[in-house]
Amino acid sequence: MLEDDGAFLEELFIRYRATMLRRAEQIVRNVHDAQDVVSDVWISLMRHLPELLVMDERARSTYIMKSVCNMSIDHLRRSKRQSAMQLHLEEGLTRAPAELSPLRELSLCGIYAALLSALTERERQVVKLRLQGLRNAEIAQTLGIRPPAVSVHLYRARKHMQRKLDALSSDDGDDAP
Repeated sequence: MLEDDGAFLEELFIRYRATMLRRAEQIVRNVHDAQDVVSDVWISLMRHLPELLVMDERARSTYIMKSVCNMSIDHLRRSKRQSAMQLHLEEGLTRAPAELSPLRELSLCGIYAALLSALTERERQVVKLRLQGLRNAEIAQTLGIRPPAVSVHLYRARKHMQRKLDALSSDDGDDAP
């Protein structure tokens, strides 16, 4: 980056940072999350610096604030997806009949460990990244695979975990008279 580019970014930072933080906080409703969003926007702005340099002030302002809105919404979606995944996993675990002793004896962490043990290494990686709130495209990029492969791994992981949960649930039923 050229020295002039650095000065330009510094000027933008001084001019827009407070406004960006306020807008992000209005959307995500959390100061810390808003700071994360604004940091992500600055990284994106640095990547798009040549485009920003040729924009007039009004277009630049609109572009920056639209980026804040979009990244804030993406942040909310990732958080919501992560919460839904965790809730779905927990609901799936709590649906098991309470009278089954093998499941009663396992802690929640033990059940998670048992379910994860039913997965291949790649499926475990994909599930862990998904639970961190990453989208399929982001998981694919992180692992160096294609997005359709991520979908396949998630599908197979769900099937393997369901089979393992069913096996844990039926262990006590096999001993019944």
